[in-house]
Amino acid sequence: MIYSSSTNTQDKCVAQCNSQGYVYAGVEYGKECWCGNALNNPKTTTSCNTVCPGDSKQKCGAGNKIGVFTKSTAGASTSGWKSLGCYVDQTDRTLKGTSYTNTGMTPAYCQSKCSAAGYSIAGVEHGTQCFCSNALSKNTKSFGCTVKCGGNSALVCGGSWALNVYQKTGSTTTTKTTTTKTTTKTTTTTTKSAATTTQPSTSNGSWYRTNGSNSGKLVIAHVIFGNTYSYTSQQWINEIKMASAQGIDGFALNFGYDSWQADQMQSAYDAASASGTGFKMFFSLDMSVLSCGDDATIRFYINKFKNHPAQLKDASGNMWITTFDGGNCKSDDQWNNVLRTNGVGIKFVPGFFNDLTNKKMKEWFPSINGDFW
Repeated sequence: MIYSSSTNTQDKCVAQCNSQGYVYAGVEYGKECWCGNALNNPKTTTSCNTVCPGDSKQKCGAGNKIGVFTKSTAGASTSGWKSLGCYVDQTDRTLKGTSYTNTGMTPAYCQSKCSAAGYSIAGVEHGTQCFCSNALSKNTKSFGCTVKCGGNSALVCGGSWALNVYQKTGSTTTTKTTTTKTTTKTTTTTTKSAATTTQPSTSNGSWYRTNGSNSGKLVIAHVIFGNTYSYTSQQWINEIKMASAQGIDGFALNFGYDSWQADQMQSAYDAASASGTGFKMFFSLDMSVLSCGDDATIRFYINKFKNHPAQLKDASGNMWITTFDGGNCKSDDQWNNVLRTNGVGIKFVPGFFNDLTNKKMKEWFPSINGDFW
């Protein structure tokens, strides 16, 4: 299962599967989304009658019955190209060759332009943009490819700072930088504002590295919490130990408002404490799912976990919190009102994606403590 969401629709599931390079998308039991490249012993049924929770006009399968969609191939790819999936873009560009913009953009159009210019890798972004290169300068997968192509609304052409990347078959993918380590269903992220390790202490929940390093740098894996619906406590412990063994210090848990997530969050935090690794957890508020005015949910999670021993805090006892987007959601005063009125100090390092917001970040949000990339 790719995710389980109380706002699931056919369109969201298809876009998510397409962004990850799958041929088939399937909706089941209302809120579940499944992806794949082949059908396993398919049998037809007329009983997919469960209403999609995100759109009452759509049907999202039923119990043990899945509504299946296959993506249109018109404009999806030209012959001789394969999908590599969705990747993070950056200000100095993941694909550093030439670029094009066209309101009629499709992956096939971008591939043809890049091929004609002598490049073996093509990437579409934000619906209308095309980038070309012979190597990836940043090898970090993204879940942000959700924008429909300007030239074919049945296809996805990247997203905000997210690229659907394609490569000529027969060529070899290379990267110009060292790739970050990852664990299952996570993407590794570093922060510009690192926690200090001066006079490390565990008595107040402050963080320090457990591998002997005193650099003060965090290595964090961003976990899509909607993918953890079926996780057991032991599965969390196994994931945490695997991540810790690879030098990862904690998980940023990217969550929305599904009712099951509070209990699963508790399981994740408790597993971090039980793992014996010194592993830490903190929130990533998914503002693409949470509403801008959903302050009660944010306060609930802060108060529920602010004193948990696995909560990531800096040396001053401030609780780390990040976001998945939300730069256009609240003013600086509004963020302070919901975050910093719960009896605990907050180290706020949001991940805002909007270009203008990033340029104006310190002007518009003087109270933030750093960027989460």
